[in-house]
Amino acid sequence: MPAVSLLAPELVSIAPVLARADDGERLAAASDLVRHPRQMLRLGRTLRDLPVVEVTLTDSVSGREIEAAVMHRRFRVPTGRVARATLEIPTDASAYTRGRHRQAMRTNLARARSSGITTSVVTPDELGALPEAATRPAWRAHLMWVQRTFQPYDASEAVILVAWDAECRPLAVIGAILDVDVALLKAHVSDGDGTGRSEARYLLMGALVPALAERGCRLLLSDSALTLPRGVAYFQHLAGFAPRNLRLTRNG
Repeated sequence: MPAVSLLAPELVSIAPVLARADDGERLAAASDLVRHPRQMLRLGRTLRDLPVVEVTLTDSVSGREIEAAVMHRRFRVPTGRVARATLEIPTDASAYTRGRHRQAMRTNLARARSSGITTSVVTPDELGALPEAATRPAWRAHLMWVQRTFQPYDASEAVILVAWDAECRPLAVIGAILDVDVALLKAHVSDGDGTGRSEARYLLMGALVPALAERGCRLLLSDSALTLPRGVAYFQHLAGFAPRNLRLTRNG
């Protein structure tokens, strides 16, 4: 059975309800669910029929972090492992952008390259230099958050890429932590006022896949499709993510 689009109404409509529950409005969120029994029934059937993917993790720092994300719950709903947005990493990374379903990716990749945007791999230690190159305070604060996010990890556990504009200023950052063959997307941010930021996000996604493939990664996890904002869900749908249920096992 083909995977359901991240934009399926059954998945997108529950996101604001779960967000309200997570913010403490549990009674209001529960009331919303009770008032739409048919929708909840369709949602249950959709979740039940999603493909199941086995995720095996180790006791490494990144493995424990990915496990915590997979086991997370919202409003007692196991959003960490149910309808998780996942991207299968092909062994041949060049296959990622092939086919009619990747036309939007190819178009945005070409736009980014033609505008002079480039990408490079950085280590967690090298993230400290990025905020100094940011000209806007909000973007500088965002880059400092990225630096803190990856501070616990070394270069063997993290794959981080930066997109640079034509003046060699950081325009966007993407980063994932890796445990053997499973990765978790931890950051994908861009300068809110930067020209070409949308194309830069596609360019980073197109560069992250071969970087992960080179490290032997087979699966990239994002958030649950039950909680993704609509704009993020749309981007990830174009990038090839699909909702899958996860089954977690431990290795060591």
